[in-house]
Amino acid sequence: YHTNDGSHITYVGDGLYGGTLYYGNGITKGVGIHNNRLMVHTVTDRNGNQFSIYYKSIPSDFNGCADQGYQAIDYIYDSLGRIIQFNYDDCNNLISIDAPGYGGTAQNPVTTTVVRFDYTTASPSTSFSGLTVENVPQFGLQATRLSHIYFPATQTGHKFTYSAYGMITTVSLRKDMTYNSGSGAITDGNEKAYVSFNYPASASSLTDAPSFSQWTQFPAATSGGTGTTSFTSSPGSGEMIFTITNPDSSSVILTRSTASGTANGL
Repeated sequence: YHTNDGSHITYVGDGLYGGTLYYGNGITKGVGIHNNRLMVHTVTDRNGNQFSIYYKSIPSDFNGCADQGYQAIDYIYDSLGRIIQFNYDDCNNLISIDAPGYGGTAQNPVTTTVVRFDYTTASPSTSFSGLTVENVPQFGLQATRLSHIYFPATQTGHKFTYSAYGMITTVSLRKDMTYNSGSGAITDGNEKAYVSFNYPASASSLTDAPSFSQWTQFPAATSGGTGTTSFTSSPGSGEMIFTITNPDSSSVILTRSTASGTANGL
């Protein structure tokens, strides 16, 4: 099979047992069956350097979890014998990634944890008017949400907060974070910067997908304070007008045709 978008990617194989992907830059990817899915299991560059990807097996039961991680990577093994290990909790949520460290031997390698993750659970709102919500977690299960990303080497990372409908509303850059090896929890630390979106904070009878009309960041690029970018839309004569107002009060105006005929949507 060949792509028809100009990327010149070729796949030799089938949809049952796998095959090989060939890229124009000389990279090839081997595809095989893992957990009853076709997954990439080897990547080779034009010089013959290769790494292999190994996947976790499917959990035997739900363990009270909503997500099962059928495509969860177990570890990556390269041509120099280095291993990047992916670690998971009982619900197959990724909790840390270990990479080769300095020193040690092939028999007794040294590893270091480069990043950690922790999670919270919640039930996103299904409050809509005239719309049917699909893929809601069943059997009393809740959706898993990423709570923190933590880099142990620098004690920095990110904290995430969410809207009533499950979208990320704030990404907060943090310092002085810590990790509790007993509970697996990551502390909030102290905020250095953030970006936020005003998605609905509480549930209401929405008639369309949840959206935001303001994007706020701190510190702002020019003043060092808080900068807010706002987004509005309004109908015009045969068109829809979109206005983006920047923190310095400058604006960008975009229009889209709503007229019937070939111009519709342009």
